[in-house]
Amino acid sequence: MKISFNNLLVKFGLIMLTILLSGATSFACTTIIAGKNTTNDGSVLLGHNEDNGGICNTLHWYVPRMKHEDNEYVQLRRGGKVPQVPETYAYIWSENVGLEWSDGGINEKGVALGSNWAGSRVQPEEAELTDGGIGYMLRHIILQRASTAREGVEIATKLLDEFGYAHPGRSYQIADSNEGWVLHAMRGKHYVAMRVPDDQVYFIPNVYVIHDIDFKDTKNFIASKGLKKYAIEKGWYDEKEPFDFAKVFADPESRTAKSNTYRQWGAHYLLTGKNPVFLEGEWKLPTTVKPNRKLGLEDMADILRFHYENTELDENPGYEKGTPHSVGVRKICVATTNTSFIAQLRSGMPKEIGNIYWLATGSPCTGVYVPWYLGILEIPHQWQVAQETPLNTKRSFLDYHFDPAPEVLQFNDASAYYTFTELENLVGMNYKEEIDWIRSEWKKTERQSIESQPYLEKMLLEMYNTDPDLAIQFLTDYSKGISTEVFVQAKDMIRTLKTKYMSH
Repeated sequence: MKISFNNLLVKFGLIMLTILLSGATSFACTTIIAGKNTTNDGSVLLGHNEDNGGICNTLHWYVPRMKHEDNEYVQLRRGGKVPQVPETYAYIWSENVGLEWSDGGINEKGVALGSNWAGSRVQPEEAELTDGGIGYMLRHIILQRASTAREGVEIATKLLDEFGYAHPGRSYQIADSNEGWVLHAMRGKHYVAMRVPDDQVYFIPNVYVIHDIDFKDTKNFIASKGLKKYAIEKGWYDEKEPFDFAKVFADPESRTAKSNTYRQWGAHYLLTGKNPVFLEGEWKLPTTVKPNRKLGLEDMADILRFHYENTELDENPGYEKGTPHSVGVRKICVATTNTSFIAQLRSGMPKEIGNIYWLATGSPCTGVYVPWYLGILEIPHQWQVAQETPLNTKRSFLDYHFDPAPEVLQFNDASAYYTFTELENLVGMNYKEEIDWIRSEWKKTERQSIESQPYLEKMLLEMYNTDPDLAIQFLTDYSKGISTEVFVQAKDMIRTLKTKYMSH
């Protein structure tokens, strides 16, 4: 049956209204870390969905290694200053234009970072802050300076000790090819960090998920001074009971919200093949779980795309009620996911080849993951459609990011972000009919990239051993080439959908 384009526009408007009315939890994030003993190639995998509502744009930049003068410092947004180091690392920066809490990336050492909102019980008037605290620049400083995931945590906690955190609460996920770490920060100078066990998988929605802490185990835990004492003084913790960080410090509303509980339940279900068992009441699930198989990139992608299909949480069987993003409680993949990535972090080979930033633009259920090797020297131009860049601007870094040129937040069909978002919106108009076709096409592309990895990398390693510069140029051209191909393919899909539903 042919559906008129005008009717679909009305339907799309209702979908968007539902999303806007669903509350701030739609504009949050999801992250997963798989330890190196849980994966089929021994890699550490860090997957992240970046969810932001409203008018936004995501650009991606290659920030080169830089040398700095002795008197240089990093300017924090609220007034504080951090002495600059002599040299900062190169990194791929995923910029969410104008937003303070949303950027992520991976640096030349193979340290990857993503973060999630996670509200704490600490109120603004109770927070200890110096010079207004630290916020936006924290993640950049980590990417610029950390050579390992643990060092990233140590850099962050030192800054939190000095300035305090300027956000109600957040969780930072930092990983390298050896291990993954989680840092739960609260407003002020209180935090805890945990190393993800090598044989476990960690998943976080928008609530703290670290429970038991061994304060004596400094190899696997890092905690702020006086953390337990602070909880006792606030009346949040009775020292006769076991110390459960999430139970003590998480905002009670977010701790019990179905939008968080369901996401964690859904991920654990996909990882174990069993219905997860709550540890307490109907909110507490384990911090980490052992998967029932060795995991690969496709397993991570399945989790980041999950809408609870064919589970007891599925409120829209067969997508009969429309797009899964607009029906029932929020899912792992939502309409406000504006970018998603899987960092594949492997040891035993040069970092430029062993670490890959698999990027999906827009919601991953209608998008495709493409491999950007860490050694690339430039980003495909469709992913950075902007006249002003962080490297050519005459303005300060903070001014550039928080006061973007007007055209950056206007639709541009030369932009990858706006192209994949347009495709997502068109599929959403008739999700039930179109999603199988979209997923089938993108699955072919992803599988081809994954299956060609061993052959491509064998050639790259041989090339790297004789001519490293040629190998780097080759992997740059490869990453740009496959990115351009999927951009063109997305344009073709848009044209097909518009033609199919255009009124005559």
